[in-house]
Parts: sequence; structure tokens; C-alpha cells
Amino acid sequence: ARHGTGVMATLLVRVPRHTWTCALQQRLAAHPAHCCPHPASRAHASSPRSSKESIAHWASRQPTAVTLRDLCEIGLDHKRRRDHGVFLHEELRIRIAQRLLELQQLPYGLPEREGIGTVIRWYTEHLMSLEEAPLPKGARQDEAFTSLLTRIFEEHTEVIQQLAFGVQDLMAELGPGYIQVQPEVDSI
Repeated sequence: ARHGTGVMATLLVRVPRHTWTCALQQRLAAHPAHCCPHPASRAHASSPRSSKESIAHWASRQPTAVTLRDLCEIGLDHKRRRDHGVFLHEELRIRIAQRLLELQQLPYGLPEREGIGTVIRWYTEHLMSLEEAPLPKGARQDEAFTSLLTRIFEEHTEVIQQLAFGVQDLMAELGPGYIQVQPEVDSI
């Protein structure tokens, strides 16, 4: 089921509706100081991961079932804002990596087509930017992390259009034969 468009709908609310819980609040309450069990900042790591390693690492992780409403409510709570930033620092990497794997595994050569390949490059850049971003622990890191999220959100506005370009390219290539693959492409 589609939950709308936009960075939050595409990256964070890609969990079946029946599993939505306020897991974010439970997770933050249980581990407020260390929501991110893996190195939060790859910038200081002795051997940074390659993009392929980062995608594999984060895509293998289980995303937290959370509603957009919960995200907004917790994000607006100034007392919990830093905890929320720590959560997003990890959770966005999980969600972006999982979308990357999905895009890379599309059939009919779609990942190599211009629009979809563009989205794959953007998501890879976003993932690596999040890998390099320091964990938001102070005012300066909070501001930098907020700027990064704003940039990702603004750049995400063209994702749906770019994905459509890739599908249109496949339609043009297959011509009338597209009707045979359309149900599978539409289900993506």
C-alpha cells in the first residue's frame, strides 16, 4: 500500500499499517543515551565503509515500526529532540539502504535507466552523508544534522519524477510489449 510521497512516506513509513506502533517512544525510553549501537560517526572511524558495505550493513538491520504522527510528535518535543536526532541518524540509514537494495534489484534493467539510476546515486550519496555526519550531541552537531536532513528532504522532491522517467524509458523501449510486463512494473 502506498502511504503518499515525500521523504518520510518513502523512507520512514514503509511498514505495513497493522504493525505501526509507538516503537520509537519505547526504544527511546529504554535506551535514551545509546539508541545507535553502531559507530555513530564514520568520520572518525579508522577504516570507513565503502558505499556497498554501508548499504549491506544498514539494509540488513530491522527498521523500527513507527507512524509519521509519532515521528512528528516526538520531534516537536524539545526535551526529546536530541534523542530523536540520534534515532533518525540510525533509522534513516536503515531505511535508505533498504530502498537502495530494492531499487538495485528491480527487473528489466530498470536500475541502469537514467531516472532510476539517478535516484540510486542520490540515495547512495544521502546514505554516505549520514554515515559521515556526527551524532547530534550538541548545538553545533544538531544544527549540522538538521541542515543535512533538510538537504535530503529538499533533494527528495524529485525522486518520484525520476523514477517515472525510468519507467517511461522502459515503456518506450518495449512499445506495445510493455503491456506484458506492466503488472509487474506497476507493483513496484
